[in-house]
Amino acid sequence: MSTQKSDLARTLDELQAKLRPTLKEWGFRARGRGFNRTTSDDLTEVIQLQMGSFDPPGTTYIPGLRENRYGMFTVNLGVFVPEVAEQYGSGAPKSFIQEYHCCVRTRLPLLGPEHRDVWWEISARTGEGRARAKARGQSLGRPFKMTPHQRREALARVDQGEAVCEVARSFNVHPSTISRLCPSQP
Repeated sequence: MSTQKSDLARTLDELQAKLRPTLKEWGFRARGRGFNRTTSDDLTEVIQLQMGSFDPPGTTYIPGLRENRYGMFTVNLGVFVPEVAEQYGSGAPKSFIQEYHCCVRTRLPLLGPEHRDVWWEISARTGEGRARAKARGQSLGRPFKMTPHQRREALARVDQGEAVCEVARSFNVHPSTISRLCPSQP
């Protein structure tokens, strides 16, 4: 698997690098796409930049329900309360808290005057760059874990009634990888 970052990831890295000095002045420390700051009463405030995912070809998008967020980002906010986490499952706080471990979570745009989820384009030229890459035959996103032949074979085995988890085990992939190949049932 390639470890090179996409142009989108590098652009988001640049944005994060511009935010880092200001957030550091405010007492935040950084790791990955996240920032943590511990308050005087031992709460941890979290800010995280989230990139939209690349969905495999054939993904169905439903406006308002399943949108295409590729090439976009949003800002997640959270507050980690150690007492709540210890009582309800997360356990003792880690050295760095991720937004998904927070007890209180929201997105920055939801706190704005419109109270709606907003995703911003990572770059104004993202769409143009994506079109140029496709024209060059470059694939976008992560490579598939299975070859086209393996995907056809897996679908055939599921269609014949074999359990998804057994098919997944034979290809050394997660069952959700096989489930995503199967056409959704109405």
